[in-house]
Amino acid sequence: MARRPTLRTNLNLERLETREVLSAGGPTREVQAMLELTNFARQHPSDAANWAFSDLETDNLGVTLKAYKVDVSRAKSDIASKPAVQPLAWNAQLASAASTLSRFQAKTGVQSHTGGGTLSDGTVVGVTLDDRISNAQYKNSTAQGENAFAYSTSVQNAMKAFLIDWGNDPSVKPHLTNLTKPEYRDAGFAVVDSSGTGVGPKVVTQVFGAQAGEKPMLLGVVYDDSVQADHFYQAGEGRGDVSIDVIDAGGNAQTVQTWDAGGYQIALDPGHYTVRARIGDKVIRTQGIDINNQNVKVDFNLADRWENTVLAPPAAAAPAPAPVPTVAAAVEAPKPAPVPVTPPPVVIPITVPKTDTPVVVVVSTPTPTPTPKPIVTPTPATATYSLDPLSAFQGLQWESW
Repeated sequence: MARRPTLRTNLNLERLETREVLSAGGPTREVQAMLELTNFARQHPSDAANWAFSDLETDNLGVTLKAYKVDVSRAKSDIASKPAVQPLAWNAQLASAASTLSRFQAKTGVQSHTGGGTLSDGTVVGVTLDDRISNAQYKNSTAQGENAFAYSTSVQNAMKAFLIDWGNDPSVKPHLTNLTKPEYRDAGFAVVDSSGTGVGPKVVTQVFGAQAGEKPMLLGVVYDDSVQADHFYQAGEGRGDVSIDVIDAGGNAQTVQTWDAGGYQIALDPGHYTVRARIGDKVIRTQGIDINNQNVKVDFNLADRWENTVLAPPAAAAPAPAPVPTVAAAVEAPKPAPVPVTPPPVVIPITVPKTDTPVVVVVSTPTPTPTPKPIVTPTPATATYSLDPLSAFQGLQWESW
């Protein structure tokens, strides 16, 4: 069972916004922390429910829940009852779309899913989520969704807000639905600092998606548990100097390096693999995994006991044999031509030599392996959710766009 993180956070009383439409360098350490919390909620919803309500007194969480008349027991049950689903892989295109909306909200001082115009660097702000992910070159989308909270104080604050989903119809819970939707495979998040425009101090946007024909991802994070010894990634604990070796059943290996914030991922075909994390030639841990058609997450905590084995260096190649010098054969001096003598005629019998039958070498051509048929991925139905942005204490009604 995963251990829940124990950070305590501030929460404000502004209403959240959501919109959902079905259809490298890696993240910063702050965004990596949000990705870890998101995958924690997707894979361990019961633990996430306990974490979301672990502190009701500090940082105004209890006040916020009372202001929005949140039924704590029901909200906790809504989170815990979600089924465990596959973890999300990082996607730079979706992160670009998220960054565009966060920067737009910071510029305008308005929490919204509706964009428009351009930013100071010339970035076009698409009006809709579909516009923004298209502008970011995220292709062949089969599902997509977006969460936004423009009044967050921290990553943990935003995650609790999305999980509890206060201010929205408790029978809908659109932010929680986005966080835990099984169709999603990819995610890109943005956390933008803002002050002086009425939003902030952290403007947070999450964009989720899936693409037709995607390979499953092996993903995870390597961390040293040094900021808070809780067996859970915190910003600042990631290691960017770790090699992740992935070895298939045939002994073929692929290697990726962790990002600066500690995360890693690699696309794989279905099959059985051995995963090995190492720093240089020192192995941290080795384990087997099975990949089917969904993402798989494997984390490495450097504070845990290492295997402490050292990879053997590759065997030295045998030296090439020294060439044997070639000695020229002695050439006899030519003999003088004999004095011609006419011999008597004789009959010389002629022997015809036997001819050996030549050896015929037959080269066998292997039968080519047939190309497997392509698998068609069905496109899910389209559904859209959206809520109007409201300021603190402006009432609890919501509309569907």
